[in-house]
Amino acid sequence: NKYLEALFSEDSFVRLSHMPEQNVDYSKLSTFHTIVLSQLKNPSSGLIQALRNYLEQGGNVVIFPEITAPINVQNTLFTGLGVSNAKQLIKQEQRFMQMDSKNPFFQDLFEELPKASEFPAVKAYFDFDNSGETSEKLLELPGKRPWLSRFKIGSGQVFLFASGLNDQDSNLPNHPLYVPILYKM
Repeated sequence: NKYLEALFSEDSFVRLSHMPEQNVDYSKLSTFHTIVLSQLKNPSSGLIQALRNYLEQGGNVVIFPEITAPINVQNTLFTGLGVSNAKQLIKQEQRFMQMDSKNPFFQDLFEELPKASEFPAVKAYFDFDNSGETSEKLLELPGKRPWLSRFKIGSGQVFLFASGLNDQDSNLPNHPLYVPILYKM
């Protein structure tokens, strides 16, 4: 993903490694502090199981779903990792309405909390089924729809975005919140 490369490629504290979806070396997953999944169109059962093991051992996974992929394919990944399933794709511009500013995730992230009008715009996103969830909703859209949720899985955690990391889904990649949120993960 060009936005991840732009953010991390020059950072000497981050080792950026790109693995094509069809050619993931599962044995290397445990060497990473955080794994970012972006533009994943058809995750294999082997990849899902390797990620689940990685999470159980304390790894962090960030998911920017590929919203052009069929929902049932994305839900295979979500179910396999133990996070919310997508109910539907919504293509309607929204702005974040709620931020759980008391959540430790946001402590020391901002000098001053952003106002609702300063949040990124979302153009397309998954509406997730949150019945019985134990997730933390870090950023919400109108209607209490989560846009960024955190799930504790084993000793690890999953950060699940409702949109992909691209200009078609939201303006997050070009927004001032992008850098601090990604570095916090």
